[in-house]
Amino acid sequence: MYNIEATLRRLKISDAIWCAISGVSTARWSKILRGTAVVNGAESLRLQNLVTEIDQLARDAQPYQMPTRDAVAIKKLLADRRAGIEWRTGIEVREQDEVTAQ
Repeated sequence: MYNIEATLRRLKISDAIWCAISGVSTARWSKILRGTAVVNGAESLRLQNLVTEIDQLARDAQPYQMPTRDAVAIKKLLADRRAGIEWRTGIEVREQDEVTAQ
């Protein structure tokens, strides 16, 4: 769970927001972090995949910050991403055909 915890701290996502997004109760998450609750392989994989998805959302949002204090907004962004909708920032630059004056 260290990688998940470290990623959440880096992204400035609170435990309460993480629990709202992941569906893990705050009491269970606290026990997981203290090492007093066991996380099985399937749950561990689900949580790792979720934090990886959130991390990618944050990277795609650069140079802007993802709304890390709004669980509903993060869930919406995740749902959009899973549906194939990607919100990106930046300007796409393409080469233009050379135009010659006549």
